[in-house]
Amino acid sequence: MTCEQWPSTPVVPFLAGRDLPAVPVLLLAGDHDLSTPLLWAQQEAARAPRGHLAVIPGSGHSTQSGDNGSVGRAAVTAFLTGP
Repeated sequence: MTCEQWPSTPVVPFLAGRDLPAVPVLLLAGDHDLSTPLLWAQQEAARAPRGHLAVIPGSGHSTQSGDNGSVGRAAVTAFLTGP
């Protein structure tokens, strides 16, 4: 296994309640998600200075599959290919 030969890197803990670093962040949320409420995604997006929340209408927890999967995949494509 090649990963076992990599040098150990200490993990710096990230304190809960702090804002995320100013890096691009995409959060996908279905407005019918019973596992992860939309409010939680909105709260996380508020902590991301360069965050973007894409709400997938009619979607549950799986935002890139099912009937509305094309909307979720389009949001990911736009995020990855946009400015």
